This record gives sequence, C-alpha cells and structure tokens, in this order.
Amino acid sequence: MSTTRYEVKDGDFSAYLVGTWKRTLEWRNFGSTFGHVRTTNNVVVIEEDTTAAKQPNTKFLKWSFGRGLRKNELTAAYTIQFIPDDKGTFMEWSFEGATCHGLFKPEASVAIFNFCLHDSMVTITYRMLDASTMAVCIVDVDSDHTPTIQYGNMYRIDPTKYRPDDASVDELNN
Repeated sequence: MSTTRYEVKDGDFSAYLVGTWKRTLEWRNFGSTFGHVRTTNNVVVIEEDTTAAKQPNTKFLKWSFGRGLRKNELTAAYTIQFIPDDKGTFMEWSFEGATCHGLFKPEASVAIFNFCLHDSMVTITYRMLDASTMAVCIVDVDSDHTPTIQYGNMYRIDPTKYRPDDASVDELNN
C-alpha cells in the first residue's frame, strides 16, 4: 500500500476543487454491524461563485449536487469561503441556518468539513489522491435517522465529453 500523498499545486485547495466530479459512495449503518444501506452516484459541480462578496485573499466556491450534468438536474447546496494562510486553508459557510467550518492541511492533502447543525452532525473528510481523484468519508448522525458512514471516491470528469441531452449520472458510470 502506498503512503505517498498528492501535493496540491501551490497548496491552493480551492483551485484544485473547481470542476465537475462524479461521486460514488457506499452507505453503511454507523453502528455495531455496519450493515449495508445503499450505494449512490452523484454529480458534484464546484465553481467559483461570482455573486459572492469579494474579499481580499479569499475565494468563494458554489457546490451543486445532482443526478446529471444538466442545470435542471443540479441543486445548489452551499457556497464555501476559502481563506488561505501559512498553515493551510480555513473554510466557512452557512448551511440550514448554521455556520459551518472546515480546514485543509496541505502537508497531509486532507480536508475536513464539519456541519454542526441543530439536530445533526456531519463530518466529511476528503483526501486528495491525485489531480483527479479524492477519497471521501462522511459520518452523518442526526436525531431522526439511523446514523450512517458513507465512503467512496470522487473522480474529476470532463463535462464536454457528455451530450447535454443525455448526460445523466447513469452514463457517467461507464
């Protein structure tokens, strides 16, 4: 097993993220048996948010999720502010009325996103594997559902290789 890490160019995590990704996750119950729940495939589009208030030395990236590449198949979820410093990149965003935080550590090529919401806690860990691949692990615990752990990968895709009329996530599985 390789212990090498991918070095994000210039430590610029926000630049690394921009693009279109396919995310495949295995879902399991987060408990004693870790029983299989389901497998999901989604498209994740991460793009610079030009409508966000400009601030020096920061970037704002809009995250949209969906079943395909068409705009009507994507739902904007949140916009994250990326604030780089000499120790990494701090992230902040609002989700369901709560302020959320994250941190990218370039020396480990790992980012952690924490959603501390009113009735739930979601922690997402991204590990950059290469220029077009991230490992993903999500732990989701709330007061209404069985807690889950979701793990898998995100692969960068080229949206120009898919016709807009039929670019559903099922075609991206090939």
